[in-house]
Amino acid sequence: MIKNKIRPPFLIGLMIAANYADFERPHLYDEYPKTMKRLYPENQWNNSYVGGIANARIIVLALEKAGRNLTRESLIDAMETIKGYDGLGPAINFSEFDPDNPDCRRAANTVYLQECLADGTPKILTGWLTAE
Repeated sequence: MIKNKIRPPFLIGLMIAANYADFERPHLYDEYPKTMKRLYPENQWNNSYVGGIANARIIVLALEKAGRNLTRESLIDAMETIKGYDGLGPAINFSEFDPDNPDCRRAANTVYLQECLADGTPKILTGWLTAE
């Protein structure tokens, strides 16, 4: 579990919706805090890093799919093929652009709720919630 000393104190009890860390499978990101501590010992691990890593992994996958002759269009085309990607959070599903569908570029519609405790531990309040 990720722990931080909470500053400022008014953040204690703050509740947020998150979709960047699979609280049911924390072993998926165990390697990252260890690597960061080794490379950047002065930095304090937190959930923001998990979100950044989860997003970066999706971009890396799309770049690999796009191939060596990368263009904006080849990257978009590659991203649109990503279906059911099981990364560090909920399943990711991209779809082709549809000007009549404002949600067509939303890769995930799943979140969970968590609360910030005094010791910095995120308390999970719900399971995965899906927006309809």
